[in-house]
Amino acid sequence: MIVIPTDATAASYSEVVTLGGSDFNLTFNWNEREGFWYMDIADAASEPILSGLKIVADWDLTSRFTDSRLPDGRIITIDQTGGGADPGRDDLGGRVLLIFVETSELIPQ
Repeated sequence: MIVIPTDATAASYSEVVTLGGSDFNLTFNWNEREGFWYMDIADAASEPILSGLKIVADWDLTSRFTDSRLPDGRIITIDQTGGGADPGRDDLGGRVLLIFVETSELIPQ
C-alpha cells in the first residue's frame, strides 16, 4: 500500500507516479462550482485511460473499471478523521488520502 502524493495548494496539476511497477500520469483538477476534486489517469505516454473520476471520501475509485492498462490494484480514498466527508479544496493529501493497494495485498494468501 502506498499513499499517492497530492498537492492541495494547486487547483490543477499533474504528476507521474509509479503504481504496481508502472508509471502513470495523474492529473488533478479542483472544480470550484461543484466543490469537488476530479482525477484523470493516463499511461506513461500520456494516453488517457480514465478521465473525470470524482474524488469522494472512503471510496474505491477504480475497481468498477476493467481497462487492462490500469495499475494492478485499486486506488481508494480514506478520510483520516473517520467522518466520511468528501475532500474540500485544501483537504486532499491531508485529511483525505489517496491510496494505492496492489491486488496481491487485497487477496488473502
